[in-house]
Amino acid sequence: MGQVGPVEAFLEKPDYERAKAYVEAGNYLWNSGMFIFKASTIMDEIKTHMSAHYETLMKIDAEIQKGLTKVELSEATKPYFSEFEKISIDFGVMENPIASRSSPAVLHGMTSDPSMHSETSSQ
Repeated sequence: MGQVGPVEAFLEKPDYERAKAYVEAGNYLWNSGMFIFKASTIMDEIKTHMSAHYETLMKIDAEIQKGLTKVELSEATKPYFSEFEKISIDFGVMENPIASRSSPAVLHGMTSDPSMHSETSSQ
């Protein structure tokens, strides 16, 4: 446990049968939803895989660089948020080929047995 290694693939929310097969195989890891990376690394990945998101983030950054007050910054950036595609970082970036690495962890009180979850829990 605790050894960091490369990720061969990242699949967000597999269907019930696939999740069950993964657990039975015993050699898959589950995404806990915690990602750790340098800001420059994730920005490069967003630029590559979510270019419209990146362009909107650059507009927001331009407003930040103006040194506006909190209220001014809020008002100046508010229109940009409607430009974001409604997609999570998991689907937009993490499912694409990236230099992702993983470290296993034991979370006490958690179960990895898909039989303990409803087949519709990921919908």
